[in-house]
Amino acid sequence: MKFAKFKSVARKIGIDRAIAYTIAGKGWTGVAGLITILLLARFLSRV
Repeated sequence: MKFAKFKSVARKIGIDRAIAYTIAGKGWTGVAGLITILLLARFLSRV
């Protein structure tokens, strides 16, 4: 039900499927980058 509501809102503001996938990919890249930085800071030993 929530997905259908998202689709209707997305269509009203002009976001098609390709743009939605691009936005999702950019979001995933940002989250993965933050997780990588946190893991490096936590587990990389000091020299």
